[in-house]
Amino acid sequence: MKERFSSNKHTMSPRQRIINKNLSPYFLLLPACVVLIGLTIYPCLYSLYLSFHTWGGGINRPLFVGLGNYEEIFRSYEFWNALRLSGVWTGATVVVEFLIGFAVALLLAIEVRGRKIYRVLVMVPMVMTPIVSALTWKTLIYHPSVGIANYILSIIFLPSQAWLGENSTALLSIVVYDFWHWTPFITLCLLAGLSALPVEPYDAARVDGASKWRIFVHLTLPLMNKVILVTLLFRMIDAFRTFDVIFAMTGGGPGRATQTLPLYIFQTGLEFFYFGKGAAISMITVIIIVLLAFPEMKLFHRKT
Repeated sequence: MKERFSSNKHTMSPRQRIINKNLSPYFLLLPACVVLIGLTIYPCLYSLYLSFHTWGGGINRPLFVGLGNYEEIFRSYEFWNALRLSGVWTGATVVVEFLIGFAVALLLAIEVRGRKIYRVLVMVPMVMTPIVSALTWKTLIYHPSVGIANYILSIIFLPSQAWLGENSTALLSIVVYDFWHWTPFITLCLLAGLSALPVEPYDAARVDGASKWRIFVHLTLPLMNKVILVTLLFRMIDAFRTFDVIFAMTGGGPGRATQTLPLYIFQTGLEFFYFGKGAAISMITVIIIVLLAFPEMKLFHRKT
């Protein structure tokens, strides 16, 4: 059989060998391309198609309404409220997590005894499944009767709170959980950037008598700008599309106090069966994410 294979190989013309060599990589990529088209590209194109139609499911065909869904969305108070909450959620989580994560990364970059153990402990929240950790916080920390948060309040003689059941505290409670869960991600990204910085500029700055603050402002931040931009971009996109944690902890409530855009899309499309309107909100969300990411990408390319 080996001899037959070698004889077939030798009988190929040079043109056939070139064609086989050029096409073989595409055949290897074909299964991945099929999966990508089936699970990503086709659903996106179908959502775009559905956003111009009204459809409640079933055997009835979608009815074309043009820009009717978009017009109804922009006139809706629920949409603007969800957009506002998404902005508050994204801004609060990204900014605070970046500040805390950068501070922790700077501390973990210092050469101290047991540094590897500290790094492992800091990364523990990030490796937990978000939905599991969110339900754990809801049950053990924010429970109105047996939660740790209200127990701490009782120790200092403050009244108990319905952390996830009141409009004034629901969103803040989820934001605090998100600090705990995703700050390690920013810490890990920034710590990797700090570990890759060259040593020579720092040695020269210390010889010149520069203070730690001046070294941080004039050396660390400029050298870390690309890492910072990429980290903020990834975290901003991920925060803006957060669904699972908010759904598990409050379901968008109480009322609409935590109904961000992903929750609004879910409730519109999959709870009330306004599939066309839900698809239109999804398209608007994609456009908003692109508009938010574009300045950072432009700044990143400018610095390169």
